[in-house]
Amino acid sequence: MKAEQIETHIAAGLEWNALWDAMKERPDSWITTTEAMYWEMLECVPPRAHVAGAFLVGEAERHNEQGQPVYACFRMATKDTFYAKYMTLTEFWNCQEVTA
Repeated sequence: MKAEQIETHIAAGLEWNALWDAMKERPDSWITTTEAMYWEMLECVPPRAHVAGAFLVGEAERHNEQGQPVYACFRMATKDTFYAKYMTLTEFWNCQEVTA
């Protein structure tokens, strides 16, 4: 999916391949996803970490240049707003959006 297509779909919330593509293309951004995707990822395998509506999916997507596992992070900002972003366990615990 190209950047302009991603922008069109972000407001509605992305799922599956469109979400993974957007997260890879915009690694520093929280990407809007759906409530259904949030719950699907929370329930598929036990989370690696979980706090106050945010969690890391239990299986790493890849490892970064330092050899650290990189996970898909999902967070519920409000009861109707959900986001996703790739991050390490250290980034998760240091992320103000997650731990606030």
